[in-house]
Amino acid sequence: MLSARISIAAILIIFLIRLARVEEILNSLSRITWPSLSLATLFLYASILLGSFNQYLLFQPLLIISFKQFIRSYFKAYIAGLFFPGQVGDASIIFFLRHSGPRYSQNFSIYLWDKYITLLLYAGILFLFLSDITGYSIFFIPVILVIFLGFSAGMLYFVSMLGNYRSLEGWLGRFSTFLKNMTSEILHYAARYPLRLLINLSLTCIKILLVMSCYYFIFSALGYVISLWKIGISSIASGIIAYLPVSIQGIGTVEAAAVWIFGHLNISPADVLSGFLLLRACGYILNIAVFSLICLIKIEDKTIERD
Repeated sequence: MLSARISIAAILIIFLIRLARVEEILNSLSRITWPSLSLATLFLYASILLGSFNQYLLFQPLLIISFKQFIRSYFKAYIAGLFFPGQVGDASIIFFLRHSGPRYSQNFSIYLWDKYITLLLYAGILFLFLSDITGYSIFFIPVILVIFLGFSAGMLYFVSMLGNYRSLEGWLGRFSTFLKNMTSEILHYAARYPLRLLINLSLTCIKILLVMSCYYFIFSALGYVISLWKIGISSIASGIIAYLPVSIQGIGTVEAAAVWIFGHLNISPADVLSGFLLLRACGYILNIAVFSLICLIKIEDKTIERD
């Protein structure tokens, strides 16, 4: 399955490069202005670091480790995402935090809260994007979000009902118990730490604004003068594709969606690919650099302890 998703990502990227033409992509890269590129990279890095701190705030009441130790697990999960589809790699932080205090059901419930808040905001932005390109009124968006919330509550109830089958034997019984514990932890966390969920919501809004600004400046670096709002909602709408378990971290699928979506803003496929692939590369460089630094610090700490 891993090789299949790597193949899908590679095929899509090759197809998109051929569609945009290599010479056009090289021409796009040659037109990039460094001040705007620097701002785009700065906003990208700020959004990643804010995301790690935002997630830490949710986990913090139950952790027995510091933020420095948490961020090590956070970037391990990010690198794991290079080898797994959709959000599977991102969710691996649950595994990396297994010795940090919370039980698996607690870890998973907190992780779900973080992703649910992000997905809820992404859904709202996606509906705004669709209303913008279709011309429909935005007044239907609250109705759709209420339906989304109702569907979420129904799913939570359904999962909790599955957790009642604890009389089952073997892994089915253990899985049923896990579901029961997880739904209980989700509700318990909301009741005990509502302020932390509100802070997470606020910081997620700021993170999304940073991401929108990041794409605004990358296309400014390519010479486009388009409003932050239009660039921003188009980038978020493209990024939602990464949640589909088709390729590794949405490589290829996100870019394919972006080529179509940004085409409505009269941005050429070559410029879209140049911007998206450049930012993706910058993101990988940051995460690998931070993870390497953390590992180096850990090795030095062990050396000091031995001495």
